[in-house]
Amino acid sequence: MFSNESLTQGGAKVMTHDDTCCELSVSTKEAMGLLYDNYPNGRGDSDQEVFRYVIVQTSSYEAKLIILPLIGLTDTNISPPNEYESMRRRIFNNVKSLWYLVSSRVTLLKKELSSMLPKLASRIAGTLELAEEHERYLKNELSVMGEIDGFSAWRENEAIKLSDLVQRRLKFLQNPPSCDKAKKLVCSLNKKCGYGCQIHHLAYCMIIAYGTEHTLILDSKEWSYHKGGWEEVFQPLSNNCTDKGDAHFTLWPGIDGEDQNLLLPFVDYLKSPPPYLPLAVPEDLVPRLSKFHGFPFIWWIGQILKYLLQPQETTQKLIAEAANQLDFRKPIVGQVI
Repeated sequence: MFSNESLTQGGAKVMTHDDTCCELSVSTKEAMGLLYDNYPNGRGDSDQEVFRYVIVQTSSYEAKLIILPLIGLTDTNISPPNEYESMRRRIFNNVKSLWYLVSSRVTLLKKELSSMLPKLASRIAGTLELAEEHERYLKNELSVMGEIDGFSAWRENEAIKLSDLVQRRLKFLQNPPSCDKAKKLVCSLNKKCGYGCQIHHLAYCMIIAYGTEHTLILDSKEWSYHKGGWEEVFQPLSNNCTDKGDAHFTLWPGIDGEDQNLLLPFVDYLKSPPPYLPLAVPEDLVPRLSKFHGFPFIWWIGQILKYLLQPQETTQKLIAEAANQLDFRKPIVGQVI
């Protein structure tokens, strides 16, 4: 907690948790001091309330980055500067890139020396293992920095809010007021490939439906993984519009883009790929999404799958029983082979 004296116009120090202090630039001190002197509610409030006001009002990145972690704010409305988030992720990626470079070059050198100078090659191998350990440690430290820099509450809350927005949009799209009048996009699930491949295909269908503002109708009769169809394993994609009915359908992309109902081919046969296929992300989400996530498309496809893969109660029970039998524990890593 800061003392009032540290924010006066002539104040020079900000106290940290271990009672050491760091100097602020003159311009930052003056700006913070002026804001504090003009705090509208007087000086009867707690230091945390005063600092909350200063953080919101000041444009100084230096002040924000120093104050937030020190006072332990949990205010999810206070977001980090774009430059800070970008730089934090860039440093993490550069650490990985540096390790890839060092690892590949040193491994090659070790291989060249193994026959001529085996002892030296062995020492190089030991040095490489030590360097890898330091690389993991440094990446962990950078991850921890993101948890204690004062912005973790905002990142988590922003991710939750944006996910909720996307899920509501998908639900609205898939549940039109009138199914008869809705624009429909029919997608067949029976692509001749494995389960993972079919789910990729379904995600592609959902993305195109979102991009063209069509309600996705899933044709899963005689599905290779369950003859009863998708809806017996997972929740239906819509509560009121799951059948194409007797409407006339035109093969994608239709004529002049004006067709009400479209039949979507497998992505392998798509002659006119739309601009919103991977790795595209909805344009209106980019400013918010790119601020808290370094790989926006991964988050976006995750939201599509979150909507699609909602198990039926019987399926969820089978999953829970299998997890219990396998003694499933976290962390869990999935790999497509």
